[in-house]
Amino acid sequence: MFSIRALRNVSKATSARYLSTGAAASASLRRSYLYVPSSSSRMLEKSFTVNSDMIIYDLEDSVSPKDKITARNRLQSFLNDKTLLSPSRIAVRINDRTTSFFGEDLAAIVRLPAVRSIVLPKVHSAEYLTHVASVISENRPTLSQSPPIRLVASIESAEAVMNASTIAAWKPSIESAQGSVLGALLVNTYFTTSRVS
Repeated sequence: MFSIRALRNVSKATSARYLSTGAAASASLRRSYLYVPSSSSRMLEKSFTVNSDMIIYDLEDSVSPKDKITARNRLQSFLNDKTLLSPSRIAVRINDRTTSFFGEDLAAIVRLPAVRSIVLPKVHSAEYLTHVASVISENRPTLSQSPPIRLVASIESAEAVMNASTIAAWKPSIESAQGSVLGALLVNTYFTTSRVS
């Protein structure tokens, strides 16, 4: 069973739909999402002064390719140096798996105790989530003592829409069950048509 809530991404002026999965059904409603470019130290510092339900530190679209590694390192230092009042408000959007930054982004971010949610761009199938869960279980320190990482799958293509039911029904395998849980789907209502075979 899913509940659908409309979202508005003010920074990009696009609409999206939020589908709560069973794991997230009891979670509180997230009314406001603040996307923060991780390439800007000033914006990272300012993010803690804003009263937003969710702060999403972005390593993907808001960071130019030449700044991606520096942005990742900056975000790691920033989150390691902070005492967070509510880690459940913290998420990181990593680069998608077709980029050379994906593996290092994911491995670095899952080691940060402050990060409880990871936004995964361009999720086309449940296999992607299985791969991410495997990487999380390999890289998350003291997994049994850490809360599971909430995965937010971004549905951004026609193929992903066709696979939305299997993506939404995804559950981690026994080996990685402690490490991750699918918390939500973000469905962008503006995507280009792609061929689905």
